[in-house]
Parts: sequence; structure tokens; C-alpha cells
Amino acid sequence: MIHAGRTRRFSPIASVCTLFFGTCASALASDTPFVIEPYLQLGSAAPTASRLSLALQWAASEGSGIWRVERQTGENDWTASPVGKPRRIALAGVAEHWLFSATLDGLKSGEPFHYRIIRGETTVFESDARALSSSPDTLHAVIFGDCARDTPEQRQIAFQTAQLNPDLVLVTGDIVYNRGRVSEYLHHFFPIYNASQASAAAGAPLLRSTLWIGACGNHDLSNANVAENPDACAYYWLWSMPRNGPSLLHGNSPQFRGPEDYKQAVIDAAGDAFPSATNFSFDTGKVHWTVLDSNTYVNWEDPALVAWLKHDLDNAKDASWRFVAFHHPPFHTSDAHKDDQWMRTLCPTFEAGGVDIVFNGHVHNYQRTKPIMFKPAPAPQYLEPKSAEGVIVRTMIDGELAIDSAYNGTTVTKANGIIYIVTGAGGAPLYTEHQDEHPETWKTFTAKYNSVVHSLTILDIDGRTAKLRQIDKDGAEIDTFRLTK
Repeated sequence: MIHAGRTRRFSPIASVCTLFFGTCASALASDTPFVIEPYLQLGSAAPTASRLSLALQWAASEGSGIWRVERQTGENDWTASPVGKPRRIALAGVAEHWLFSATLDGLKSGEPFHYRIIRGETTVFESDARALSSSPDTLHAVIFGDCARDTPEQRQIAFQTAQLNPDLVLVTGDIVYNRGRVSEYLHHFFPIYNASQASAAAGAPLLRSTLWIGACGNHDLSNANVAENPDACAYYWLWSMPRNGPSLLHGNSPQFRGPEDYKQAVIDAAGDAFPSATNFSFDTGKVHWTVLDSNTYVNWEDPALVAWLKHDLDNAKDASWRFVAFHHPPFHTSDAHKDDQWMRTLCPTFEAGGVDIVFNGHVHNYQRTKPIMFKPAPAPQYLEPKSAEGVIVRTMIDGELAIDSAYNGTTVTKANGIIYIVTGAGGAPLYTEHQDEHPETWKTFTAKYNSVVHSLTILDIDGRTAKLRQIDKDGAEIDTFRLTK
């Protein structure tokens, strides 16, 4: 047993206990109280340079008992972080459990710290972590999507991510397959990204030590039939993201179908995250991030939504870099999902707001465009709702495309336009492998295409230079380029 007064130190990718299986090297109590072991989130309040904070979440099989969270930097005294009232998660088909959260406030930019969770008088979990950096000059991030499907490649990508020791990990949607259910998170997500040991066969203990950001995808939230999947839409309560997005009171959110008590159970679990928590923004130093919900139930021609996005980007006027992330790519060259490019309608807003790169998933491979600018046709050709459930069907947006062919990312690194990156090779089966050998099938805006190996994106900011690399599941480089300002 770990005594509450003893200080221990572990590396960010080392583990002190197990998740659902195995033995604990540090001799914690064998009867773990956790349904989900602790993991770091941004929390409902976006961090600022003057107030850095993180949320620490976990789930337990009981809502009673006294929980405490304490953290320590260096040899300083332990600092207590208040634990909020737990939220009861009571959904058909899933064992009842309680979701706990504590705010780690007063953090210092980029500073390593150690935390422990105490239940009663027993320390039941501890780990190292690092505060999000507010440095104006540097950032080291990993980005990938379409991941948690319980595949060997998912575990390899997790292991490669751990070796990179990023400041943050951003997932570009389709976080967990196939229906975004609690039961799938418990099997496909947490055991791999919060594994007890780091290895290519198991995954890595990332979530407890590294901040993760999640954009929602169609597999995460589009399944709103709670009659068939009463534990669906778990994104709303398992992810804690800033509540600074637009109001969605007039729709633009999943329309739950099924028995009223099932629908209410999902809404109760979501709390204040439903329906607005899928669109948000935050800053890491001089880097501004905007994360959007691109699912078909959202109408991004809604003037209120566009006004919020414009305001968000305008408010980032002091940022050196502006990045946007969402699931469905506005531009890609794959045969698969070739009509799912309705987010092109926002290109003029991105361009006016000075966006540098847009990160997407959905298509299970890696693609990079040349810098492009796009003017949508006057009347985007959305189809009317036609399914029995009233699901809106959206399709390709036509328009005028301008391509910066001079930019090459090596000798010419200033871009006239936005680069769009599909990084959807995070673990799910790959798409359209045959197109690798047939570049004649690529669109004219495509600069790089790889659909034969699972991969992740590495983003490194150093002042006015952004360097991006794409590495595969074994660490081999498959693309690299730079942007300068």
C-alpha cells in the first residue's frame, strides 16, 4: 500500500496501477475502486495564460466515500484540489457508476507535477503529469483520428505517441467504434490509451499524464437511437471540454430517438455538456485552436453558428498560429466518403480568420493538400431530410478553387492559402489503399497521399515556424513539411 505521506516519482509513460487487468507493481490495493482510471482533460473553463488548470476525471463503482486529490511539484508540500459532486451514470446495459472530477488549478506553464488520489485514508492512484504550456513560442502535439477500434495498429499508434511525449494529443473524431457507447470506451479506449505499461502490443498510460482533446465524429454522436444503444453519445460526459462554444438551443445537435426514460438517462449523464460542448476553442500560448462538430445534424450555414466562429477567430488576432480541427474533411482525394465534403461552406470564414491548417479525420488514411483557397458556389446543394428519422443528408459543396502550387514545404514555406490535413489512420482499418499507386486518381489540390500504413501527425511550433511530420505505426517518416510566417 502507498502511504499518503510518501512522495514517489514516475515518468509520464510509467504506470502505477492497472486498468481492468494485470497486477500493480507498486502494490496498490488489489480491489481497485475504479471503473475508469484517472485521466486528464481541459475542463469546462478554457485555460488562460493567467489561470492554467486541468480537470482530472475518473469513474468509480460507488458514489459514496471520501475522495481527495493532492498534487506536488518538486519537493514542495502537497496541494489539495477539491473533488466535485459525482455524477451518476445510470444507463441500460451498463453497470451503474459515478463520474468524479477534480480541478487542478494554479498550475505553472509546462511544469511537471505529481498527483495522487486518496479514498478514505488509502492512496489508490498516483501518476506524474505536466501542466499545459502557455509558452508563446513552442508547442509539441500529436494529432490523429479514427482510432479506438481495438486493433493492433491502434495500440502501436498509442505506443508511438507515448514515445513522443507530446504536450497534448488531439483526436480528429471517430474516437471510439462503432457507436460511441460507454461499453465501447470501457473496452476499446481506456484500456489502450491508459494501459498499465507502454508497449506496441498493449498501448500506453497516456491519459493519466498527457492532456487529450477530442473532436466528435459521426461514430461518436450520430447514433442517437437510444432504443438500440442506450449508452450511446458517451462523448458528452466522458470528455470535459470548454463551454465557450455557440448556443445550440435551436437544434444543431443529436436528436435522440427511443423511450423517453432512455433519452432522459443520456441527457442526465451529459449534464451541462449537452448540447453545446462539441464546439469550443482554447489557446496554448500563441497557438489558437478551434474545434468544431461537423456531423450532419449541424447546419454550418446557420448565421448564429457562423457568427460565433467568426468572432472566435477574430478574437485570436494576437495568436501567431490558428488551427481548426473537426471530423469531416472539406477536401480529400479518396474514393471513400468522396461526397462527405460539406464543410467547404466554412472556407471563406477560415480564410478571413487567418486559419493556417485544418485537421480532419473520417477518411482512414493520411492526406495533405497544397495551400488552397475556396469560394463556395452561391447555393450549396444540401439535400432535404429524407430518412425516416429526419436525418439530414449533406453532400459535396461546389465552388471555385485557387491552389498555391509554388509552396513546397521545404524551400518555399510561406503559404498562400490553408493546408488541409486528413489524419484518419489512427487505428481503424484503412481506406482506398489502391490509390497510393494511382496518383492519376488524386485531386489537383493533393500534395501527399498515404493509405497503406497507419500513422499519426506530429506538430512542432517554434516561434514563427511550424514543422509537421507524419510517422507510421513503427515510427518511420512518411511526410514532412514546414510553414513559416
